[in-house]
Amino acid sequence: MRAGVSEVEITPALGGEIPGQWLRRSAVGVHDQLTVNVLVLESGGRRAAIVSCDVLSLKNRLVASLRQRLSSLLDPRYLLLAATHTHTGPPVCDALGSRSDASCLQAFEAAIERAVGTAVAGLEAARLGWATSQAPGLAFPRRWRLADGSVQMHPRKDDPHLVAPEGVADDTLTVLQVTGASGRPLALCVNFACHPIFFGGEQSYCADYPGVVRGEAKAALGGKAVVLFLNGPCGDVGPDNVADQGESRYGEAAMERMGGQLAARAIELSARAEAADEVTIQAATSSIRAKVRAVPRDDLHTAALWARGRCLDQAPATAREVALRELLLVEAEREREPSLKLEVAGLRIGDGALLALPGEIFAAIGREIRTASPFAHTALVELANGCYGYVPTAPAFAGGGYETWLCRSSRLSPETGAKLVRAGQRVLARLSS
Repeated sequence: MRAGVSEVEITPALGGEIPGQWLRRSAVGVHDQLTVNVLVLESGGRRAAIVSCDVLSLKNRLVASLRQRLSSLLDPRYLLLAATHTHTGPPVCDALGSRSDASCLQAFEAAIERAVGTAVAGLEAARLGWATSQAPGLAFPRRWRLADGSVQMHPRKDDPHLVAPEGVADDTLTVLQVTGASGRPLALCVNFACHPIFFGGEQSYCADYPGVVRGEAKAALGGKAVVLFLNGPCGDVGPDNVADQGESRYGEAAMERMGGQLAARAIELSARAEAADEVTIQAATSSIRAKVRAVPRDDLHTAALWARGRCLDQAPATAREVALRELLLVEAEREREPSLKLEVAGLRIGDGALLALPGEIFAAIGREIRTASPFAHTALVELANGCYGYVPTAPAFAGGGYETWLCRSSRLSPETGAKLVRAGQRVLARLSS
């Protein structure tokens, strides 16, 4: 087996937009570098590339373009492109009140192409091993049921109407460790599910806690290894424990603490990985059709009245304007394409598998997929190979809440989650046969 790695910085110039909040904001500083990290593996005549990017999400057309541009280096089915989902990354996606920047997108695509090429050029003899454990106390459900039956994301901890959390965080921590023939650390993939929003409201570019995980793990491995953070299904999972009124898990100090703790657990876990110098590499995919929800007639009428005399390309000034604009944009897209094709892609690497899920997936959906997995180690990677917005469980729509509100980042019908579970299970079964 051979492996190659690379790391390329993608921090944009100041002044650009930072997607990840309701309204537009511009970068006035840089807290830490944003990067693209790549691991290329080759065994048995097959080559696979895992790419982790410090961005909120990846445009679907960007994924299609990169598959074509990198096709001379590897079969596109063996390319896994993942966003860490930092809310303080570059303007390479459209999200609510913010929009992507064409020049930044072009530079980002070129950086990924360059990083994969560098990793391929540096292929060397290597060994790899998987390990899986639990990392409790780092991620928590962020949706809470209220006394009136509704659900709220990130509620106030002292809200007297809080009843109970909706859902359960998935504490699974999976690592893939790669070493050179001499035992020198080459790469560490860390798969864990939690929203990177410690630094989310700031106006500085920041990789959030995945950046801390990388820095701490790299230092522990000697400083030269490449660390890839692969976020798991965390559509309804965040870093703050609403039930604990004595601690706030937002801000730089909390980010450093959580990232450091996760890195330490990943390094400790990687010591248990049993390395092999020859592994099976295999790819499989399965697609589903997901309906786009129609905008209710009354809501569409209200939005149309607001839009009279306005240009929808203009950035909204308030959260309400964002919501009204989103309804019109969703309905226009639904008329053009009432159902969407979502691809679930899997990579088998030895006795473990990575499953790429193209959206912000609720933890229960990921847990159901993993429970049926035939592999000893299953790394579920959300916001991978594209993005179609939130994929809640069907019951989550009853209580409402931000993740279910109709907009471009939450437009799929309630049955999509169940379809995604079946597709994920099909892919894992095919990879194991």
